[in-house]
Amino acid sequence: MKDFKWRWQDTLIVILGLASLAYALINYGKLPQELPAQWGISGKVNRYWDKNIAIFMFGILGIVLPLIMQFTRSIDPKRENYKKFENAYAMSRLAIGVLFNLMLVLTVAYGLGKDINVGKIAIGALGVMFIALGNYMPQVKDNYLFGVRTAWTLSSPEVW
Repeated sequence: MKDFKWRWQDTLIVILGLASLAYALINYGKLPQELPAQWGISGKVNRYWDKNIAIFMFGILGIVLPLIMQFTRSIDPKRENYKKFENAYAMSRLAIGVLFNLMLVLTVAYGLGKDINVGKIAIGALGVMFIALGNYMPQVKDNYLFGVRTAWTLSSPEVW
């Protein structure tokens, strides 16, 4: 726990998460019983979830997963290296939180009958996320939880 530092990214993750959950809960009564959970490459819905599960999964993952990542560094044997790429790790957590919260908002909007192309928006959001993460990944130092982990990369900082 001594490795935990509350950063502005954590505040933004919580604010975005609560805002997207509020949007879902405000519109809860207007939503159909089943909401889309997966779209195919063509933009067609492939899987539906009960609205309670969809809201819970996207909403909780959008807040909890990035914050859990804040604590996982304390169990990493190479936890000291996180200090060397603190900003990259924080921005990665923020990107994950934004993506899950965006998916919750898009799912609810689609359930409300809004005419949106979730597939294109999701692909665009993933593209932006990968570009952003690609800019930060060179800063990441060897660790056991984040980045490309193979026997070779973990055994040698030079290979990492």
